[in-house]
Amino acid sequence: LHTKGLSSCSRTAAGCVKPKHMISDCMSRARCCFRHELLSATECGRMLTTAAGQSVGTGQRAVFDEELQSTRRAGYAQRVAQSLKDCGDNWEQSEAAKFGVLYEHAADNLLDRLLDTTKSFRNVLEVGCGAGHLSRKLGRQGFESVTLCDPSDACLNLSMQQAIACNVPVMERSSDVSSDMPSGNNSTLCRPDRLPYAENTFDLVISNLSLHWVNDLPLALKEAKRVLKPDGLFLMSILGGQTLSELRQAFVAADLERRGGVAPHVSPMAGIGDLGNLLSLAGLSLTTADSQSFPIMFPDPL
Repeated sequence: LHTKGLSSCSRTAAGCVKPKHMISDCMSRARCCFRHELLSATECGRMLTTAAGQSVGTGQRAVFDEELQSTRRAGYAQRVAQSLKDCGDNWEQSEAAKFGVLYEHAADNLLDRLLDTTKSFRNVLEVGCGAGHLSRKLGRQGFESVTLCDPSDACLNLSMQQAIACNVPVMERSSDVSSDMPSGNNSTLCRPDRLPYAENTFDLVISNLSLHWVNDLPLALKEAKRVLKPDGLFLMSILGGQTLSELRQAFVAADLERRGGVAPHVSPMAGIGDLGNLLSLAGLSLTTADSQSFPIMFPDPL
């Protein structure tokens, strides 16, 4: 999560709960320090995962608006692309580096975990590549091919550009296809719970701070398992646990005082204790999961 997202969320809530200074005051009491708990999971059998969010089955109400999510992801990618253009394609000087510190930290953490295994990986799939925080680092591992997928066209294009610039052996992009039309192992536009790849395609499936925004997480995990080769590895980081608990508490206090009731303003978060059930639903085995607290200080509440 980056500071842009937090600021946007705060302003939206302030527009619904008046007066505006109420949100600011409550958030000031939280000292503008928002804790992010990174949940990670890995598995050395058929695969691994960790997850947060709520499962949405047939006929149930979706937690997230997928179209709105894609629009926001595209907006962030476009801002990053413009920032890169303004600073001469210097990633460290761009908006991605400035506001994506959590993405960068989580990406490095995932890659560090690859050092714990002696297995080599040839074909890699990154699910939910976003603005390319992880994609641009995948050239360091000696992979033969890297496939990127994301539900946002702007994010996919930006990630591919960054991967190519960093000498990552990224697969070329295929034309958009539906989930029942396998696209080989080309990079493509798709949702995490509808991967357009054949079974047993990838040695490694990896995802960085993306799948906690999936409506049907158990299905997304099953899809990852389906495309992973036997004895492959799956690595994922998500936001969960007490992430943004200070922000959630501030909204609750403001809602109770000004409206007499509470409305959700922060995405649902799952604790590490919920991971076992999610992994079992996906049929995964030999898994490990852990959490890490990562506080980020902000200059002001909004």
